[in-house]
Amino acid sequence: MPSRNTTIRYWIFYRYYRSCADYLDAAYFVRGKSDMEQYLETFYYERDPQFSTNCDFKVARILANDMLQALPTFRTGRTGQ
Repeated sequence: MPSRNTTIRYWIFYRYYRSCADYLDAAYFVRGKSDMEQYLETFYYERDPQFSTNCDFKVARILANDMLQALPTFRTGRTGQ
């Protein structure tokens, strides 16, 4: 189970991402920059810092969850009208 601090950091990032803000992009989305305090995933040591950023996987998971939530609607043809 994630710690309270991890959960809080996740929600701070989630709200930042959903707000379409960009004032922290240099902290979250710069390659080769490693910040353990703000890194949100457990596979930190498996990532390639020359290829990925601190939070690109977190954004991919958010987008994948959005797609999964839309899938039942897409399959049934309902558009929420």
